[in-house]
Amino acid sequence: MPTEWDAFFDWLMGAEGRVAHHDPDDTGGQTCWGIARKHHPGWEGWAVVDRHAPKQPPRGEIEPLVSAFYQKLLASWWLSTPTPLREVLCDIVVNMGAGRAGRLLQEGINRRASGQGRLVVDGVVGPKTLAAASQRCTRLLAWDVCLARLDAYERIVARNPAQGKFLRGWRNRVASLKRFLSL
Repeated sequence: MPTEWDAFFDWLMGAEGRVAHHDPDDTGGQTCWGIARKHHPGWEGWAVVDRHAPKQPPRGEIEPLVSAFYQKLLASWWLSTPTPLREVLCDIVVNMGAGRAGRLLQEGINRRASGQGRLVVDGVVGPKTLAAASQRCTRLLAWDVCLARLDAYERIVARNPAQGKFLRGWRNRVASLKRFLSL
């Protein structure tokens, strides 16, 4: 991937931290730089994590595995979306899942749309979503998707108040991403 990937990956690793062990309120469970064991139990990096537990695995040993995982996971978003929207959407995929990224893209488009220009928010990034996104200023759409993401975090906490302890960190992550992208 291009050098922009390296800069984004460095930012992403800072946002994700290292190996995080299970917090009973964290629905993602144990993660290694954002890769959740419960969603990706066969990922080859878990052998490295387990070999070094309870200590953190050496960055030089685990980072190439994490980068390869994310390059594969995010390739379609990264290669088909202009910057800075691609970075915003890729971070949502890592933090919230691909389906949520599609829904938040649609919510971001709808923030400035009216009437028939509004999209059905179903998470399916098909021809209508792509056409609507291509009509928008990429930087402004990236900003609107960030706002939609903050709203989504509020909805998560409204549905499950135990998640409230993560809200400040989620907000800080979005603020850090906006600074990284100069939004």
